[in-house]
Amino acid sequence: MRLTADEQAQLRLAIDVERDGDQVVEHEDSKVLIVEKNLADILQGITIDIEETSEGARLVIAGES
Repeated sequence: MRLTADEQAQLRLAIDVERDGDQVVEHEDSKVLIVEKNLADILQGITIDIEETSEGARLVIAGES
């Protein structure tokens, strides 16, 4: 999955492949997230996680407290 931003600076996930300069996040030796080069510095200190809710799993993006 690639983390990208649209024209309104809204973050979104899309299925994609790794490109030169991307930052890759791995979990248990598997690539799980690709972050575009231009977003990597902006997103320092940001946590992306899954939260279970009564409606099902939800993607949560949070900044440093």
